[in-house]
Amino acid sequence: MQNPWQHHDFEKDGNILEADKNIIHEFNRLQDSLGNDKMNLYKIHEEVFPAPFMGDVFNAKVLLLMLNPGYDNQEANKGFYNRYRETWIKHITSQPNSQLPLFCFETEYKKDSDYWYSKLRYLTPEHLPEDKKFDVIKQNVAVIQFMPYHSKKYKDIPKKIWKPEQNDKYLLSQRYNFYIVEKAMERKALILCFKRP
Repeated sequence: MQNPWQHHDFEKDGNILEADKNIIHEFNRLQDSLGNDKMNLYKIHEEVFPAPFMGDVFNAKVLLLMLNPGYDNQEANKGFYNRYRETWIKHITSQPNSQLPLFCFETEYKKDSDYWYSKLRYLTPEHLPEDKKFDVIKQNVAVIQFMPYHSKKYKDIPKKIWKPEQNDKYLLSQRYNFYIVEKAMERKALILCFKRP
């Protein structure tokens, strides 16, 4: 399956994949109608670049499956989402042979968002020098999101939003991530499925 993000023009078309737009817009309209409290929790932040996957997803020995990338007001206020936009786009539009390492352990990145550092730092080999500790993780661990778009909390897209001809009820961006997971299963990667508390 071809990466649907490769031909997406982020400047012209925004952060939502063209094939996903109608469903995402309808989902957000539904959240708007629910009132402020619920809307703020589940609404997809279209102003933020997507984060469907990160790391060398076609070669990683370990794949971490997550629900969706969260949205954090503090990270947004620090300018985190804009600062790493180009890095994310490079990963999102990558080819299977790109071999891009997991990039969330750099000092500047950790200042803005230490989420992955705090989760994975215990896997680093103790015998390595500090500047090499994360090399093993960077090259061998990748992350795949079930839903590629940011929200404070995850919520399934209601069935009533889907058109009758959309039998599988998944976005194109999701189907591509499923394809990546299938390829990981074929190469017998270790796949860990996380759920939020």
